[in-house]
Amino acid sequence: MEEVCGSCAMLINGVPRPSCSALIDSLTQPIVLEPLPKFPVVRDLLVDRSRIDEGLRKVRA
Repeated sequence: MEEVCGSCAMLINGVPRPSCSALIDSLTQPIVLEPLPKFPVVRDLLVDRSRIDEGLRKVRA
């Protein structure tokens, strides 16, 4: 619940945010989930984040 890794990030009702911190009862219904648009989609909501992961490794984050 630190919301720093971004591995669960997706568009929730059109807003990019970490899904780990999205409280269902505070979201506008119906809830629309979409993959992040700037990454290649692997499957469903799963995107290829290898660009970010590689950058994080380079800066030792």
